Amino acid sequence: MQKICHHIAEPNFQNGWIWLWYDCFSSWCKQFKTFEHKLWDLSDLDVFVQRTYPEYYNVYKNLPHNISKIDVAKILLLHHYGGIYCDMDLFCHKNFEHLLQQKLYLVEEADKIFVEKNNTFLKLSTKFSNFLMVSREKNNQIWITIVESMFQKIKHLPYYNYNKEKYVLSTTGPVAIEEILVEKNLLKEFDVLPCRLFNRVDGDNGEAISDAYTTHLNISMWMKPEKKDVFDSGGEDKIIGDYV
Repeated sequence: MQKICHHIAEPNFQNGWIWLWYDCFSSWCKQFKTFEHKLWDLSDLDVFVQRTYPEYYNVYKNLPHNISKIDVAKILLLHHYGGIYCDMDLFCHKNFEHLLQQKLYLVEEADKIFVEKNNTFLKLSTKFSNFLMVSREKNNQIWITIVESMFQKIKHLPYYNYNKEKYVLSTTGPVAIEEILVEKNLLKEFDVLPCRLFNRVDGDNGEAISDAYTTHLNISMWMKPEKKDVFDSGGEDKIIGDYV
């Protein structure tokens, strides 16, 4: 097992985090003490892709949303370094390295998530999510297959014809990953970390069960608009959200 955890934080540490990120990042450092914990921001990722995967950089740098860049970069990090990737809003309750006996892991998506803002549950259609992924080894070619297939989806799906959420999910997010694994007959190469222990939502308040290894807080900051990211489409300026 490659003993490294990748965390992508935008904005970077110097520019301030939301308080939940501090708690979540600290929880990983506490539970995976023997692992290196590598923090990446968008500037770091840009340099990483340009230097390590120059053949992909032109497509990468022109992706319309920062979250799309992060979705691609997290997979390239697992290809190049191996280890664990975890979103900044994922809290780790206890070490689960002993469970990671297979080469590749995705996490099972919950059939619904609790949305605190609206005090409601949102039903989901995908079987897997990309907020937690594992690659025991470096240089597993399956990650490259996924990235190249994502670029094909991007090529044939103009972003200005879709809202941000649909575009991201369908080109670089969980929907895209699931479709690619099915199309390429690669699902059998992955083991699945069960929702019951890694992504469980119980009760009306959305609290996770007590024996869970991780709790995904579903902050979904990437769905929020950021004023500086504006593009022109058909003479109308549109705000696109580019948070993690």
